[in-house]
Amino acid sequence: MARRVGFNMSTRDERGSEEEMRDQRRKHDCGYRHTRRCRSAQHVLSSLISRSGSLSSIFAVSWHASVAVLALAALPSIAAAQRATDYGPLYGVRFGSAQHQSIYAGIARLSRITPDEQTGTTLEVEMGRSAGQVGIGVMGIAPMAAEVRMQLVGLRTWGRATDIAPGQDYVGVEAQLGVIVGVSVGYYRRIRGNTPGDGHFRGIRFVIGV
Repeated sequence: MARRVGFNMSTRDERGSEEEMRDQRRKHDCGYRHTRRCRSAQHVLSSLISRSGSLSSIFAVSWHASVAVLALAALPSIAAAQRATDYGPLYGVRFGSAQHQSIYAGIARLSRITPDEQTGTTLEVEMGRSAGQVGIGVMGIAPMAAEVRMQLVGLRTWGRATDIAPGQDYVGVEAQLGVIVGVSVGYYRRIRGNTPGDGHFRGIRFVIGV
């Protein structure tokens, strides 16, 4: 019985030692695997950090480029805003041509090119004894120089006949030069009407006004 008990105890000791060795191997393997995983994680982390640095550089360059583009796009608006825009009245009287005696009134929208020079657009209505017209055009004002205006007009004759019979429609172009006192010249072509000899005409008028 004593031999059997001793044999059994030795067998258990051998089994125990084998199990302890297996446990140590498992721990060793787990530590090795854990080390490999840590190294892999560190490699991935370093890659992400390097990539994030590249991305941040790209974002920085993109940001500065966007700011530069926006600044360049805003320059025309800033320059336009620096130009002072003024509105002024147009009014006066004219004598001659198909309108006979007439009065006109309108408005001018002017922008300052320099402190002393202005250019702009005009809108005008004219009512005369023998005709009336509506005109849209451009004008320029310079110091120590005459005011210059040019406009396209639509004209309708009526009332008292002059050289042009009433009841006819024309389109024309006019140019006016002067300061307070000036002269206006124009050329007109008929678009409706049938009076012989009135297909087109030229006109010169004396102007008092602005």
